[in-house]
Amino acid sequence: MIKHVFIFTAAALLLITAGCRTEHRIEVAPMEVNLNVNVNVKVDKALDDFFGDLDNMEAKQDSASPTTKITE
Repeated sequence: MIKHVFIFTAAALLLITAGCRTEHRIEVAPMEVNLNVNVNVKVDKALDDFFGDLDNMEAKQDSASPTTKITE
């Protein structure tokens, strides 16, 4: 009788602990990413050209203006 109770208790504990086991699996599919950098490079180059022209014009105006010397 004690042998049957022991076997029943062992079987019940085995089933209870097997029910508590959890396992989670997450599958992530690879995703495709497209980057377009050409637009940003074109805009950056256009801004550099525009402001570079303004800087050149300012440099020409500074060199064309007469310089004044202050003497004490």
